[in-house]
Amino acid sequence: IGAPNSLTVLAGQSPLDSLPRGGWSPDFLPPSTDTTVNAMIVADSQLVVAGEFNGLGVCGQAHGIASWDGSKWYGYGDGLPGGVKAVVVWNNQLVAGGTFTVASEAGANYLATWNGTSWQPFPVEVDGPVRALSVYHGRLIVGGTFVSAGAVTLNCIGAWDGSQWSSLGGGITGNPSPPEVDALYVMFNKLFAGGFISTAGTTPVQDIAAWNDTTWSALDSGCS
Repeated sequence: IGAPNSLTVLAGQSPLDSLPRGGWSPDFLPPSTDTTVNAMIVADSQLVVAGEFNGLGVCGQAHGIASWDGSKWYGYGDGLPGGVKAVVVWNNQLVAGGTFTVASEAGANYLATWNGTSWQPFPVEVDGPVRALSVYHGRLIVGGTFVSAGAVTLNCIGAWDGSQWSSLGGGITGNPSPPEVDALYVMFNKLFAGGFISTAGTTPVQDIAAWNDTTWSALDSGCS
């Protein structure tokens, strides 16, 4: 079972476009997951599905991540046993984050990249689970419940430029302890972070904050 060797995100079109309006395709429903799906993106005209499962349809190697081409499932090597929470395409590579600690039978703590044939660990790993991924101003943005990556203190959110990690204004701190970044989205030329957070940098926030590549800001009164 193979997987795409190169990845391109397609805007405005996905394998789901072929589904009949008003109902679920009978071809898509039978190969369902046996547990939970946490994230989906479109890459190389295929729907990439990530979560906590051991198989999809007849694809027995789909541990935590697989792709659907409109008619069948494909695994990515041996998958990522232990759970995948987020996926994104960055620098033409599929990046996965989650609670896993193994990739392609090698140690890979919470982050891994797919090189077309196997999963590779990050050169410098974060020290806790990853729950969200995005791309902002060319850098990979990682959110979760970690504190640091190597010697760099990040506090639940950090940026990777391909060679080193950078903090985003001191990261996310405060209550609850530990705080948690569960969602990331880029809009209005800003990076939005959501989760269980009360302080972004030095700014009091209520579960959601915006980063403009210099400082954090609150969104009015936030979520309540």
